[in-house]
Amino acid sequence: MRKKVALSLALLLVSSSLLAACGGGGNKTADKPKDTKTLNWYMGEEPKTLDYGMDGDTTMIDITKNTQEGLFRFDKDGNPQPALAAGMPEVSADKKTYKFKLRDAKWSDGKPVTAKDFEFAWKRAADPKTASQYSFIMAYLENGEEVTQGKKPVDSLGVKALDDKTLEVKLKAPIPFFLDLVSFATYFPVREDLVKKFGKQYALGPDKMAFTGPFKIAEKKKNLIVLKKNENYWDKDKVKLETVNLHAITETGTALKLYETGQLDWSGPVTGAYLSKYLNHKDKFIPPYASSWVLMFNFKAKRPEVAKFLGNKKIRQAFNLSVDREQLVAKVFRIGKPAGAWVPPQIKVNGKSFRDLYKVEPPKVNKAEAQRLLKEGLKEIGMSAPPELELLINNIQPNPETAQFYKEQLRTNLGVNVKIKSVTFKQRLELTEKGDFELAMFGWGPDYNDPMTYMEFFLSDSPNNRGKWSNAEYDKLVKKSATNPNFEERAQDLIKAEKIFVEDVGAMPSHYNDRLYLVKPYVKGVKWHFIGGDFDLKEAYIESK
Repeated sequence: MRKKVALSLALLLVSSSLLAACGGGGNKTADKPKDTKTLNWYMGEEPKTLDYGMDGDTTMIDITKNTQEGLFRFDKDGNPQPALAAGMPEVSADKKTYKFKLRDAKWSDGKPVTAKDFEFAWKRAADPKTASQYSFIMAYLENGEEVTQGKKPVDSLGVKALDDKTLEVKLKAPIPFFLDLVSFATYFPVREDLVKKFGKQYALGPDKMAFTGPFKIAEKKKNLIVLKKNENYWDKDKVKLETVNLHAITETGTALKLYETGQLDWSGPVTGAYLSKYLNHKDKFIPPYASSWVLMFNFKAKRPEVAKFLGNKKIRQAFNLSVDREQLVAKVFRIGKPAGAWVPPQIKVNGKSFRDLYKVEPPKVNKAEAQRLLKEGLKEIGMSAPPELELLINNIQPNPETAQFYKEQLRTNLGVNVKIKSVTFKQRLELTEKGDFELAMFGWGPDYNDPMTYMEFFLSDSPNNRGKWSNAEYDKLVKKSATNPNFEERAQDLIKAEKIFVEDVGAMPSHYNDRLYLVKPYVKGVKWHFIGGDFDLKEAYIESK
């Protein structure tokens, strides 16, 4: 992750102009705000799309969290609170039917937010014709799974606008995290008239969409997204900032330089070698985080010999014993924890840490056992030697250094040669969506606080399961857990399912990520969450000195 990445010419021009504006160095005034109404924020690479019903990459979710709003919104402690809903829903005795009353709220263009906007959004996301990467999250609704699979008509989905202010939702079965779900981007309202008006151009720019949140996107151009306060937001009096400039910067060193010289008020995550310098920085901030990372195998790789090689369980077990996770965290990330399983420690089930209920220690390197398993696996598939494999990464720090670490570990401990293919964040998303990779590093953050948000990722029919690992018993247990009203039995089934995934090495768990950010001391009121987007700027403000 720490290998030097060449910046694009456009990014160099943007960065150079920002650096020049600060007078070429010195940070005597860097801790003093230049403007108490404007915040300059680092967002990594630009989002693939602004259509929150279609996709869910991290940058897009963060932007959506601050420009759109759902029935509920997370408070500072990560608990869902009424937002576009006027209050708590009316819930049936069997806990399968919810009725939400909407408050008086407007879109950024002045049109009222209606229950029909929610009905349209949810049915659009579930419709197979839409091909939403997040269609699976609608499976909890009545007929949700059947609709997303094209087995039932979209209109049979369990959501209906009873009138402009009343939304009725019917669930397949009671679930303990439904209010978390309606706080997530895919459950936010979408305007049918705008989708029809702009067609495939919908949400390609701020002039082709509308906003319900505290901010609206005023401008989108190369390496910069500008947010402005949404004057039609129902709770606008709590919004103190007038402008948020979101800077797309792929090189950590550039972002840190801009932070040190006062051109950014927030920067991070700080990664790799830079962490040595900033671990004890006065502005460091390590928020709650629940990100889990794996090395994913493509079971349907385009080269038949690779698909056959990675499809062998013993060979995957050999991989699992060939990577020193302690060294990966200590030398590359310098923050976080080695992982032996998929669900991170922060995630709870029935009020208890899932990891406490099913403890899995990270595997230790065992070179002799790994090579024995590799040899046996090669014999089982009739191959005399491993093929050279390609590891696909995006070029954002610290991915290049991580890839180098994997490459060296697999060469040294297993005798498997790996070449690295480095592309942009957007290109990586496109290639993995098409299944055009052999090995890839995948991270996942929770959409709600329940193990299901991780477990459904590896269902055979999940669009996020880019490696196409498939296990019938795993699928059975996870899908049963989606509708099981016996929450204790459900927790045990989820444990059984993850045990199947771990023992089969459906993907190779590497680490649970923590993140270190730098935040100027005058930035106040930011809410940090590990669910459904990292930061909430609704009540953020800049303290004047």
